[in-house]
Amino acid sequence: MMDKARFVATAPRYYALAVVNYFLRRPLVVVPVSAIVQAYAARDVDNPDDSHLYVPHSPLLNRAIEWLSERGLIDISTDEFAPSLLSRADDYSAKWDILVEGPEGDIFSKSLTRIASAMLER
Repeated sequence: MMDKARFVATAPRYYALAVVNYFLRRPLVVVPVSAIVQAYAARDVDNPDDSHLYVPHSPLLNRAIEWLSERGLIDISTDEFAPSLLSRADDYSAKWDILVEGPEGDIFSKSLTRIASAMLER
């Protein structure tokens, strides 16, 4: 089992991949973080009001979003009276390729990189 420190260090990588996947499938959207959270929610068939959040809104997801923004993959629009909105940055696919092939490419395991690269080709 993974200890807490390793989980906290590793989890944002997977959350970042979820955000990358979200925008790969929806290139022209501008969404609040809650839309990404809901995209990865599993609804209980017997109780539709109950769901499991695979990517909950948490400090880990916030760190993943910051990480992607720092690398130019997503833009964050803030407003003091509304939730922050996220969108794909210009040259999203090219920046993803640079990230995967560059020195930070080891951030993602080989299998995660293959999954994301395959999604980019769609």
